[in-house]
Amino acid sequence: MEQFRIRGLEPHFAYTSSSWQYLTDAIQRNFVITLMPSLVPTFSSTDNIIIKRIKNPASFNLFLARLNKKHYSKENKLFYDFLNQHLPKLK
Repeated sequence: MEQFRIRGLEPHFAYTSSSWQYLTDAIQRNFVITLMPSLVPTFSSTDNIIIKRIKNPASFNLFLARLNKKHYSKENKLFYDFLNQHLPKLK
């Protein structure tokens, strides 16, 4: 929203969704225009979707999160530690 304000735009959203598959399906049913992360088209069939890349797109921070509890399975701990070690750290 900050990037829209910087550019003097005031978007009006009919609805939002965190499901990329839902948004892709909605596009294919011909009732939405949507903003999506650039990797999403690589995960779904886009033969009948027009994709326009945005110059200087807004960036956003991703966070590694999990349920806060006293004990985790060995697999959960290994995977979390691996991701935490290899993902770039926020400054």
